[in-house]
Amino acid sequence: MEQLREYCDISPGQGRTIEAKRDLGTTFILDRGKVPDFITGGLSTVGARIPASGICNLLCSMAGPMVSTSANLSGDVAPADFSDIDKDVLDRVDIAIDAGRCKIGRPSTIIDLTDGGKILRA
Repeated sequence: MEQLREYCDISPGQGRTIEAKRDLGTTFILDRGKVPDFITGGLSTVGARIPASGICNLLCSMAGPMVSTSANLSGDVAPADFSDIDKDVLDRVDIAIDAGRCKIGRPSTIIDLTDGGKILRA
């Protein structure tokens, strides 16, 4: 949460929502704050998530916030296990870490906190 506040503009109410839902596999749309254009594509918002994964949290504590994308091509089924990741996706990355099966096993819920908490994906 500290790293998120460093880069994004978060109101007290948004902070309470994030704290309440952070372990539920939720992505939050926030005002981008200090997040650079090359990450947001010039948009005024950014999707942010506090990972529940131990390895992701360890990497973030060592290296700082990370930028990532999904482990599937647009329109394809989201993998819940490393073995489910399409070979075409793996061929496009420099490194892939098998941290075990996803605990939630589904794509994240997306909540737009810049639009009153509108749910963009359940």
